[in-house]
Amino acid sequence: MQPGLGRRGSLLVAMLAGTVSACVSSQTMVVNPSGMDPTENCASLQATLAGITDNAPDNRYLIRLEPGVYDCGATEIVMKEHVDIEGAGRGVSELRGTGTSPVDVVQMASHSQLRNLDVTNSATPGGAVTIAIHSEDVTDARISHVDARVLNANGSLAQAIRFVGSGEIEATYALVEGRAQTNCGVAVQGFATSGGTARLSNVIAEAYGGGNSTAFCEETPSQQAMEVEIRNSVLNGGTASIHDPGGHVRIAHSMLIGPATGTAGPSCFNAYDGDYGQLGADCI
Repeated sequence: MQPGLGRRGSLLVAMLAGTVSACVSSQTMVVNPSGMDPTENCASLQATLAGITDNAPDNRYLIRLEPGVYDCGATEIVMKEHVDIEGAGRGVSELRGTGTSPVDVVQMASHSQLRNLDVTNSATPGGAVTIAIHSEDVTDARISHVDARVLNANGSLAQAIRFVGSGEIEATYALVEGRAQTNCGVAVQGFATSGGTARLSNVIAEAYGGGNSTAFCEETPSQQAMEVEIRNSVLNGGTASIHDPGGHVRIAHSMLIGPATGTAGPSCFNAYDGDYGQLGADCI
């Protein structure tokens, strides 16, 4: 019996615990690398995803990837709602692909999480648009403890993470390194009608090598509603740290390496440049 609860209190705790477990169940499916062939590993992952057909808010799934490389080539990993994918750790489990738009390495879904792994798009030379993780028109999507990279792309646009809708990115590294006309480490945009909310914390976003290399690109039109919060992060771009033409971004306790650009521009609180000089409220 728990101290201070008494018999009646202990019974109530047990009833509440039973109620919670009855409301939300979760099933874990483990994908083990089949050998030295990374393409076979991806086929196992894709088969596991295809076999999930009863996913729902009260019946979530977790796909757990054992250590290894899962190389899907030009075939996209399309996540499902209420299904999470979790690796064995960064530098341990890697999702790899060479797809170009409209095919990315990972396409996220609403109410899904991607965590504890690497996602690399190594398409060479890449297509018009090359993306590692694409979250298109999502609600309540989350990326956590992920290294996302686009390497070698030289088309019109390259983005490590593209996030359209509402959700969170935390403890994540996003890098674009190539010769695309426009490189963005992380790009966000609101829904076409209702806008959205994107929250980033403990994120390092970097972009180099392109004609225009910006660490964080906010792409929502100024007349459209959108809220973006960035905390405890580093934005490092060869051209600019952030581009925010609509004035939708608020930044706190972060470092901006490269100028902040955009007609309306972001707002900053307790933010610093690459030499630890304090930036003003307008991030300058």
